[in-house]
Amino acid sequence: MAAILGRDRELPLPQTAERADLCWTYAHAARYEDLAELLRGLLPDLERATRSARGEARKTYLTELASAYHAISAALSKLGQHEAAWVATDRALLVAEQVGDPLLVAAGTFRLALVFQGGRQFEQVISAASSSAAALESEVSADKPETVSLFGALNLQLAVASARLGDDQRAHEYLGVAREAAHLLGGDRNDYETEFGPTNVQLHEVAVAVELGDAGSALRTAERIDPSVLSSERQARLLMYVAQAWTQRRRVSEAVDALEQAEALTPEQVKGHPVVETMVSDLLRMEPTPSDRLATLARRVGVA
Repeated sequence: MAAILGRDRELPLPQTAERADLCWTYAHAARYEDLAELLRGLLPDLERATRSARGEARKTYLTELASAYHAISAALSKLGQHEAAWVATDRALLVAEQVGDPLLVAAGTFRLALVFQGGRQFEQVISAASSSAAALESEVSADKPETVSLFGALNLQLAVASARLGDDQRAHEYLGVAREAAHLLGGDRNDYETEFGPTNVQLHEVAVAVELGDAGSALRTAERIDPSVLSSERQARLLMYVAQAWTQRRRVSEAVDALEQAEALTPEQVKGHPVVETMVSDLLRMEPTPSDRLATLARRVGVA
């Protein structure tokens, strides 16, 4: 009877590696609609493969599944959907525990910190990121670049969260630790999709300065950055920080310039980002009779 029903044959395992890599190509480019379409087929394939495969093949599928959930979390966080992003990150952490890879778990904690950042739960960022960074610290060395990248990326999240809590001393201490880690790497990398390296440290120096209200320092640091080594998403995020700095200085035209440049790089990210909506609302209040550029930008990002 089993033979008649075809139960003696297992379905072939799906080919997922290329599509799993493509998830992050789309996430780093802020192509969220393309990412959603890709995941509609990829996630069921990966779930089935993790149930069917054995040994090293299963570990590979589990690692791909965790990475896909990380990409989902990154996209949802950027779009302000923090509860959904938390669910995706939680699933990624559960998968990472099955793999038994402490670095994959640390990567999940890094994503969790980003979700907490977006939800303005800064104490939770400190708790999660500091615990994970402490667990990695003894393993940080030049011959373990992936560990260094995750350790540095976690410290960048600690720096931003500290700045948002108004603790400028701790923010700069964490930046210093991240800067040392980037120096240890000797260049920009993208381990576990963190884009960690000297350039991303500089980007976070701009972010911290903006959060502390030091627009001048943010703009001066931004001028020194060559963003070409970063993904489109990161380049656009830098421009959004620059726009925030100009907004703090009430320089409406310059802020609009930066937002238009960011929009040209990643239109989906800019349109759906809560920070952009808040910033454009502020710019409209500064300019009661808005320029055509500002009014058009406001319509594009959905601000009345």
